[in-house]
Amino acid sequence: MKKIIPFHKEIPFKTNVEEITSISLEHTIHPEKDKIVGDFIVSGEYKISDHSNCVESFSYELPFENEFPNCNLDKAVVDIHDFYYEIMNSSILTVHIELCVQNIIEDPIIVKIDSKEESMKEIEEEKIEAMVREKMEEVGTDELEHIEREIQDLFDKEVVTEAVTEPVLKTMKEDESDMKEEVPTEVVSKKMEEDEKIDKIDEILEQMDTKETYATYKIYIVRENDSLETILEKYDTTEDILSMYNDLKELKIGDKIMIPSQNA
Repeated sequence: MKKIIPFHKEIPFKTNVEEITSISLEHTIHPEKDKIVGDFIVSGEYKISDHSNCVESFSYELPFENEFPNCNLDKAVVDIHDFYYEIMNSSILTVHIELCVQNIIEDPIIVKIDSKEESMKEIEEEKIEAMVREKMEEVGTDELEHIEREIQDLFDKEVVTEAVTEPVLKTMKEDESDMKEEVPTEVVSKKMEEDEKIDKIDEILEQMDTKETYATYKIYIVRENDSLETILEKYDTTEDILSMYNDLKELKIGDKIMIPSQNA
């Protein structure tokens, strides 16, 4: 990527400037991390009056700095694209410079969309994991019924939170009997899906051998771009082990997978 950066500066002279007889522009501008910094060096000679053949020398250093956020300047090349000047009020020299910066590489900007649904899933996962770990430390593997009850209670609360929307709650206050008729079909379907999740966890925990050496369990929520292979690799486990606690036939986004962590 190339960028042209304009720069304008008024240089006041201590004497009268009738005519610029010679002028040159150099620079020490260079890339530095995420910005371009350095000096323009304007120098030359000028006449004080039109009737005099005497010339005076001048040289000025003009600081320059320009930031390039979210860019890589490792291979940037800096050069002068254009330069001209004009005399103002017989004592001020105004310079106009265009700086050309080439080989700018823009870094990709990653925007994280923090949706309410995703945040709720993360909170749910953390709560379940912490609850299971704490309960296992308290009672050990011989009291898995307590863990089962805690998980089921947590999912029961989730069903109430997601299924009963504000319009439904308002209807309940006005007329409880009418509320049952006005609940949308998708709300009932959502409730049935959550009940199936609860039944699945009940079934899994009932079949667990209390003498197994597993001490903690992680509840993982399937996200976009997940596959069974990536989940197995991430948690260093096998399909046979996960299939003992989960139905792995058709994984969908939002499914919850119980992942055991075996103590050494």
